[in-house]
Amino acid sequence: MTALGAAAALLVPMLGLLRGVPLDERGGAVATALLPALVVVAFGGNLLEEVLFRGLVQGHLERTAGLGPVRTVLGSGLFFAAGHVFLATTVTGLGRPVLAFTLAEGLLCAWVRLRHGVLAATVTHATVILVLASGI
Repeated sequence: MTALGAAAALLVPMLGLLRGVPLDERGGAVATALLPALVVVAFGGNLLEEVLFRGLVQGHLERTAGLGPVRTVLGSGLFFAAGHVFLATTVTGLGRPVLAFTLAEGLLCAWVRLRHGVLAATVTHATVILVLASGI
């Protein structure tokens, strides 16, 4: 699965779920002039997360914990979701749906990283966040 294919695998069901939620309740429309800045933030910020969770954590699980590929992906995805508990419970107040989403995204990005590397995982992660944040 490629980076963009993986992003689509997560976005299709997410956009289906969000179809019934008015755009104003999802943060509102994003001005076209702000899209370049949103691209920079989505790719820059998510590159940092991917280097941390997929590069360092997943790399550590592969090298030193002696876990196989499936357990490595599960561990990386769980650490990623755990890293978003504060966001889910305090910043957004959305709780379990955010944790479920970050777990799914973490597992997907971990699988992409396993197959194609950290940059591909970054493209997957950033594409998902960019599409969701842009109000599409």
